[in-house]
This record gives sequence, structure tokens and C-alpha cells, in this order.
Amino acid sequence: MNNDDTPPSHSPSWFRQLGTILGKNATVKWRSPVVTGLEILLPSFFLVCLVPAWLAVGDTTGGDVQYAPPAGNLHNFTTYDPIWKCKKPNTTDPKIAKYTVCEEAFVTNRTCIEDLCIRLSDTNQTALLVSLRSFTEVCARTVPDYDTVALVRRFARNFELPFKIKHPFSTNVMTALSTGDQIAVVGSNAFLVNGLKEHLRATTYTFEHNSINFKDEISATRYSSSREGSGTMWGIVVINSEDEFTIRMNKSATPKLNKRISKLEGVSKAHLPYFTGFLTMQHAVFEFLRYPVDMDLTVIPMPSASYSQNRFLQMAGEFLPLVLSFSFLFPVAQTVSQIVREKESRIREGMLVMGLPSSVFKLSWVLTGYAQMTVSTVFMFVVLKQTFYAGTDPVLLFLTFWLYALSLVGFSILLSVFFFFFFFFFFFFF
Repeated sequence: MNNDDTPPSHSPSWFRQLGTILGKNATVKWRSPVVTGLEILLPSFFLVCLVPAWLAVGDTTGGDVQYAPPAGNLHNFTTYDPIWKCKKPNTTDPKIAKYTVCEEAFVTNRTCIEDLCIRLSDTNQTALLVSLRSFTEVCARTVPDYDTVALVRRFARNFELPFKIKHPFSTNVMTALSTGDQIAVVGSNAFLVNGLKEHLRATTYTFEHNSINFKDEISATRYSSSREGSGTMWGIVVINSEDEFTIRMNKSATPKLNKRISKLEGVSKAHLPYFTGFLTMQHAVFEFLRYPVDMDLTVIPMPSASYSQNRFLQMAGEFLPLVLSFSFLFPVAQTVSQIVREKESRIREGMLVMGLPSSVFKLSWVLTGYAQMTVSTVFMFVVLKQTFYAGTDPVLLFLTFWLYALSLVGFSILLSVFFFFFFFFFFFFF
């Protein structure tokens, strides 16, 4: 039955309601042009304030670098170096009779393996670090002998653990040296394993005192990664045949040889095989297997392509994210305050009573915030691309900061849920 007195329904569509509310939000923004301008331009203003510092620091450039092999043969190293080793007083062992007697102040458990000790210039921390630096610089040109590496590794580990200080030279160097001084020789060929052990006992003094026995490779690796063995192992030599042997060491003591050395890491990582004992142990195995040790073999860094280094980001790179976070503080505060004001004045409840879907109200503020943050990101992108990140891919640069700005819109709406009165928000935020 039709009732002609029933008025026709004229409820607006969902999209029409959304457009109306977006217009309302735009009007609110338009009525406060100064505040809206600050919301959009303040992040870029913070970045512009850093431009003078960026200009003062400047960039550094470098051309193609081809590293020349060191002079001489890699395996022509000095097996006896009186600078680094000395013996305890009243020692009669013929293996170390050629070394001079250590001063009494330097004979400690931290610097000696049995009766052989590392010679240091002084006992204070600065001098000890200078001694280690000097050792790594010498080993960048020559391969040290087994006893020297064992003593330096024992000293480096015992020195770092009690003091826990920041070292004035490469942290990579200290980390590599302090991974332990124990050596394990394992393998499937018992004849070669025992033969290599006897060769090391005959040609070195410290192997007898820093070697550790395991039945196979698995048990050795398990021990090195266990709580008891962590930080005590120099390496594991796995010898299965005359043509197959492996030297396993802590990854911090050996560089990746399948990629170029990073511009920021410098050349020191390329010299890790020298002073960490990898090449020393390799030479010992070669000598035992009677490989030709006079082969033309050397280790040099991979060549470096030309590059431009941003010194400002290198010095203040950790400070820049903090500046960006503070630069968005005002836009986030304004978005939250506008939503809280509508909640406090009951404008939102009034629109909901008149039939406005809650999804339209929430989406309107999301789209309003997205539009504002997009414009703000465009200005930031222009500043960043012309200054700090001139060499960065523009699409990646824009997406990084744009997505971060969009995430702040959701964060603003989340904050608005916890406040019902603008006074409480103002007191909490400021």
C-alpha cells in the first residue's frame, strides 16, 4: 500500500558526504594561513638551517684507486723479530734462547705464554695501545711468525676484557685480535693431522701451550661457539688430504674477499689476513705439505672506483634524523589539537547524530593529513636533493620521507584518541 504523504529520501551519498567534510577541513586550514604555512614549511625550514654547516664542511672526492702489490714476496717474512718477543728471566729452554730477557715489569700473565712474552714499551694503557697499533702497521707489510701472532692475540684478549675502553685506532683491528689464541688441528687424515702438529711443535714455541685437541671438525666448531670457548679460539685447521685443507677463523678476523673494500672502512680490513694470523697459519701448512713457498702470491685490497664522500652526513648523519623528528613536531601537534577541539566542542557528535558515518569523519582527517604531508614532503625533497642527498636516487629519496610523513598522520589520529579536552592535550604535549 502506497502512502503519498511519506516524504522522499534525500540522504546524500557516502562520497558526497566525504567531499563535504573534506571541504570543511580545508576551510579550517584556510582560516589559519600562518599556522597552516608553518605546518607545511617548518620541516623544510629546519633542513635549510643546516645548509650553511653542509656548505662549510663540503664534500670530498676520490678517483680510481689501484693498489699496487707490496714489494717482495708474501712468504719472505722475518721469522725472528727481537722487537716483539722476549723471554722470562732464568729461562733455559733452547727454543727461545735467542731472545733477550724481559724487564720484570712486563712479565705478567697477560703478556706471556709460558716463558715467552711480548715486549711492550710501557705498562700504561696508552703505551699498550701504541704497541698494538705499531704491530698492525708492521704486519700490513709483512707476515708475522706464529709465536708473535699467538702472543699478540693473548695480550689483546686479556687487555680488552678487563678495561672495556674505546680504542683510539680501528675497532675492527682490536676485535679481530681479541678473538683468542688457541689453535685446533683436526681432519679425517690422522697421519697428516699428527704430522702438522709435530711440525708446529718443532718450529714454534707457543703451539705446545696454546693448542687444543678435538676429535673432529664438528666438535671443534661447537666448542668455539659455546659459552666456554667463545672468544678463545684463534682458528681451526681442517686438513683432510695434501690437496684439501681449510683454515676456519672468526669472521671478524678475515675480510670478505669477494667485494670491494668500503670507502668508509679504509684499507685496514684488507690487511686482516696479515696480522690476525690467517696467512701465518697458511704458511705453516704450506711448509708442512712442502708446497712451493716462494710462489708469487700476495694480498692487496680490491680496487676502488671513483667516489664522492659526503663529509657532513659522515659527521652529523646520526643528528639529522633527530632534526627531522623535531621538525614534524608542530604539524603533528596541530593535527591532534584540531581533532581534539572538534571532539571537545561536540562538532563530531553533532555530525554523527545527523547521519554522518564514522568512517567518513575518520577518513576525512586521514586524507587531509596526507595532502598536507605530501606538500610538505615535496618542499623537503627539493631541499634534500639539492644539498645533503644530491647523489641519492630521487624516487627512493622521495618515497622514504613521504612514507615517514604519512605514518605521522596515523600517529596523530592515534594520539587524539587519548584526549577529550584540548586543555589536557596542551598540558601534556607542551
